[in-house]
Amino acid sequence: MALTSVVKKLFILFVLLLVIGLIWYNQSPELRSWVNQKKFYVRHPEVVGGPCGPLCGGIYEYPKDENLSNTDTLPDFTNDTTNKLLVTGTIYDIDGKPAKDVIFYIYHSGDTGLYPRRGDEKGADSVHGYIRGWIRTMNDGRYSFYTRRPGLDIANKNRAHIHCIVKEPSYNEYALSDLVFPDDPWQLEVEKNTKQIDNGGMVKFLPSTDTSLQVCERNIYLGRNIFNYPIKK
Repeated sequence: MALTSVVKKLFILFVLLLVIGLIWYNQSPELRSWVNQKKFYVRHPEVVGGPCGPLCGGIYEYPKDENLSNTDTLPDFTNDTTNKLLVTGTIYDIDGKPAKDVIFYIYHSGDTGLYPRRGDEKGADSVHGYIRGWIRTMNDGRYSFYTRRPGLDIANKNRAHIHCIVKEPSYNEYALSDLVFPDDPWQLEVEKNTKQIDNGGMVKFLPSTDTSLQVCERNIYLGRNIFNYPIKK
């Protein structure tokens, strides 16, 4: 009888935990987005770049009624005259030639180092925030995007960074190393102990005739130091 009573209590506890979990799942878009991405990626552990999870899912959420170009302006760029940033460069394929029809997805935090939300987000932007954009390269592989420089995450002592995801026509989407800034004090501190893996190209500042606009260049080399990337001669 004692064993039966213990089993009943464990069953009741299991049911309660299941109900609580379902309620949490239904009320948390962030959790649903993470679970949905996991469902896809755990079944394909040997994809190019390795499992990427919800980090990469937002690349497919660009407005389907718009034709992507090689230039984009991210939200909030025109809202303020400070910290304006232009990032530009060329995306090269594994053979060193300009890469055409590469989708380039970027997103980053706001001034405080947090990912700002409007409150009605669905899908990946419930995690990534609304400061994000999409680019498609043309024959010359060039890209540019205008945004505002992200802030430092002071609470976590995290350097300012921009997340970069690419999708080549022949392969799945995968993440590059974050775009970080050479003059970031916390980036300089990181470089004292470990060198950033160059799997997308490093950043350098370019001269700007507009004193309100900082310009930086990042040439991206597809496949460089990317896990499971098909080797070509």
